[in-house]
Amino acid sequence: MQKETTNSLSKLTNFVKKVNNGGMNTTKEGQMAHRDETKIVSVEPPAPSLDSSFEEKEEQEWNDGLCACSNDLRHCALTAFFPCCMACHEYKIQGEGCGTPLCLGLSILPLTVKYRAKHNIKGSLWKDCLLSLFCYQCQLCRLHRDFKASKNANEKLTLGDEDDLDVTE
Repeated sequence: MQKETTNSLSKLTNFVKKVNNGGMNTTKEGQMAHRDETKIVSVEPPAPSLDSSFEEKEEQEWNDGLCACSNDLRHCALTAFFPCCMACHEYKIQGEGCGTPLCLGLSILPLTVKYRAKHNIKGSLWKDCLLSLFCYQCQLCRLHRDFKASKNANEKLTLGDEDDLDVTE
């Protein structure tokens, strides 16, 4: 029993020395042999880089005013008498489906918001909503005129056949 106690006491003494030496093991001669260390390696992901092609552009104005219908009399006349058809036409030339104008009361609101955001035109959702509700035909004509002005001069957009409403006229 005494041998076990001496052995246990020896182990306990070695453990206390090890703790007091900061994790250093000692040899029988009392010299430090090595140190038990745990290394924590942390690798952080690289910081995201901003796309160099992304630059905040300055907000622009619409190409002309809300009531500048004299700039495109043909389109304004068609919009005055056939607003739903012209809304469908506008959705088509903008690359959207024609069903939205037939389902929504404020049918040009989504198109106006998308176009204004894409071309960085000054305005707000509130203003777009009011114009789409109270100045539907004027807003639709202005949207069309601005889209037409932003296209290249040699590009033609048509509704149906070549003889139909040509937006480049």
